[in-house]
Amino acid sequence: MDDKDAKNTAPVEEVKLITTTPVVAEKAPLKPKLNLKILVIGLLVLVAVVLIIFSVFFNKTSINTKLPPPEPENVLLATVKGENILSQELLDLAGTYVLESQMDKNDLKQYLDKLIERKILDIEAKSRAIVLDESEATKDLDETMKSWAPRLYQRDRDENYYKLLKSQISARFISSMALNIIGFWVPGPNDPEVVDVPDHDAKRKTGIAALEKIEGLIRSGTDPYKATTQILPEYPLLNKVLAYNGGILGAESGGTISSNPIEYELSKLKTSRPYLYDGVLLMKEGETKTLIEPNGRGASIVQVVSRRGKEFNSYDEFISLRKKELVKFKDKI
Repeated sequence: MDDKDAKNTAPVEEVKLITTTPVVAEKAPLKPKLNLKILVIGLLVLVAVVLIIFSVFFNKTSINTKLPPPEPENVLLATVKGENILSQELLDLAGTYVLESQMDKNDLKQYLDKLIERKILDIEAKSRAIVLDESEATKDLDETMKSWAPRLYQRDRDENYYKLLKSQISARFISSMALNIIGFWVPGPNDPEVVDVPDHDAKRKTGIAALEKIEGLIRSGTDPYKATTQILPEYPLLNKVLAYNGGILGAESGGTISSNPIEYELSKLKTSRPYLYDGVLLMKEGETKTLIEPNGRGASIVQVVSRRGKEFNSYDEFISLRKKELVKFKDKI
């Protein structure tokens, strides 16, 4: 190489290769794994909290929820010739007469006695082969009550039925009664046997007023005949109208007036004066009552002086004996 070329050629420096080691980022240290015990405890705590919350909610709901009252216990109260009387039967009967909220022990005792009496009457009717016509017990009832008040309809039907049954049974063992009868009978203007009856309405009203006064005196202890003759002058319209034991007061030929009671055979009284028969059959000795004729034309004060029977002298005597024979009490009300 010549000098010229040597000048133009720059010396080549030696290039050193520098190698660098790549910098690797340091990894974050790993967190330790959760301790298994801590996890289990946490789960248990969570479950406990849920259970507590649920328990509180359930208790509040239970308190605020009104539970229905328990069914009353149906207690055996008595038996009548082996037939049970249960407390529910008593409540059913009493509930047709008295509101349940107003019932007390006296009410329940009263209606228990009624239940017992009815069962005795049923037993007696069966033993004496007495069968009543159902229509007699319902003839005066409002038939529409069957739909809008069935319990009250049944109550009234039963009242009528057992009243009739009492009369039928009493008639079997009572043969005659000694009675005082003070009364009047005023025929109406259309009665065939009467041509002219002046003041018939006024006489009927006056007759009822006079009987009320006479009955008041008898109840206070005045002799019936004396009470009648004492009151009659106050009501001149009743002269020759008012009668005592069949004799017309104030009439010259009004029949014999007896101040003593008259003995009536019930079989004859039933035929001749049925309204009196029905009225006196269940009356007690010494009892006084005013009975109105169904047609409204007359009325009578009846005093039962005595009763004579084939088996019993009164219904009360009969029912008292049957209770002793047939009834066994099991539980107090």
